[in-house]
This record gives sequence, structure tokens and C-alpha cells, in this order.
Amino acid sequence: MQKKNSIVQKNGKILELWMSGHLIIEGKEFEDVLGNGCYLMYPWVNRLSDKNVQHKFHDSNGYPLHGLYVNTEREILEENQNQICLIPKDREQQQSHFQEIYTFIKDNQISIEFNISNNQDLEYGIGYHPYFNFENIDDVIMITNLTQRLVVNQDLIPIGDQLQWEDVNLSEISLKNQEFDNCFKNNEDKLFIKLISSKYTLLIESDSMKYCQIYTPSDRKRIAIEPQSSTADCFKYQTSLKGNCKVGFTVTIILN
Repeated sequence: MQKKNSIVQKNGKILELWMSGHLIIEGKEFEDVLGNGCYLMYPWVNRLSDKNVQHKFHDSNGYPLHGLYVNTEREILEENQNQICLIPKDREQQQSHFQEIYTFIKDNQISIEFNISNNQDLEYGIGYHPYFNFENIDDVIMITNLTQRLVVNQDLIPIGDQLQWEDVNLSEISLKNQEFDNCFKNNEDKLFIKLISSKYTLLIESDSMKYCQIYTPSDRKRIAIEPQSSTADCFKYQTSLKGNCKVGFTVTIILN
């Protein structure tokens, strides 16, 4: 059954996001949490190089992945027809508090925002890991303002004492046979990605999250577009944030 605009979530993980009658995001509650995507990454994004960090999720090489809140319990702070606001259930034991706010701001647009209340002056990174559905991403055209790719080693960890970037041209490309698992940025401090398929076009935009990880899974039916406030290994390379902040992004669907 098609739905116009609705969101189904559990513990901050989107299980269904319907926009304009299309199932844009779909996750499975009981399958591989990381592989299904659609979760908050906080207080770091992607990998940390310090394998001694105590954490539930590690990659195959032992690096801590995607922060502490991938699948932790949430409580609903506020909910109405167009918006839901979530907070961590264990917030009283945490030094940093956050809110996740999902708002349908137009018939064809959703805003996903994160409000951080950090009274301990701790460093953190924040990002979101959604998979967007397409029948076949090989048929998708991607237009972006991304101009630089983060240089990483074979374990996808940044190298050197300072972050290294290489120039790329992603202004307009076909995704046919393209494989990504890379972090990108541009010099505008704004994020713009346009994904064009035969059925619909998706726009992912942000004025507050300047980095973006792009990942193409092997099924070729989805693509992960992950807006981020920081890079991998954000504490080492000081791309982390401090204090209170509000960051987020919007997703807009245009029917073709």
C-alpha cells in the first residue's frame, strides 16, 4: 500500500520513509543493523583508528564504527502529524545530550535535524547514514558540488599527520558500474547532491554538514548518501565539533 508522507522508526533507525507515494528509505529491524543503514552516527562518524575504544560495532579489521547510538533506545519527546522528536533513553547517564527531529516541511520534503546540548565541552562528530532506494542505481545520474575526496589507506582510515584530499570531478556522472566507499567535500561548506532516476529525483542538501560519505552496496538497489559534520578519525584530525550546535539536512523528492 502506497503512502503519501510518513515515517516509521525504531530507536532512531528509519524502517520506512514514504514521500509522495514512494518508499524512499527502507530498513529491516532484525537484520544486520549496520548493513541496513538509516541511523545516527554520534559522537563520531565512520571509523576511529584507535582499536582500544570500547564499542559494540567494529569493522572486519577491528576499527570502531559509527559512534555509540547506532541502535540504542530512544524516547519520543514530541510527535504530531508532520514531526517526530527523539531523545536517547539513557540521557541522564550521558555527558552529551541530543535530539533527533524529523519534520515534513513540505509535501515533497523532509528535514532531518540534530540538536546537540553539550555541557562538558567534549569533542564530537555527527552524521546520518541513510540508504536511498532505486530500482537499479546503474540507471541513476548523480550531480553534486563535491570536488575533493579524502585519501585513506586500505582499511579506509585517513593517512598522515594532516588530512589529505585529492581533486575529483563529480559534477555530473552516471552511477553505472561505479563503486564508492569514500568521503568527499567541497570548498563551499554546503552540500548538494542530486540523484536522477526514471521515476523520481532526490535532492540531498545541507548548509551545516560539509562532508559526505558515499557508499554503493553490492545489491545495486540502494545508495548511501551520508551527510556528516566531520570526517573519520575526527578526534585525531580535529574535524570534530564542540559545545551546543544544530546540524542537519533536507531530502526533497521530485517526481519525473
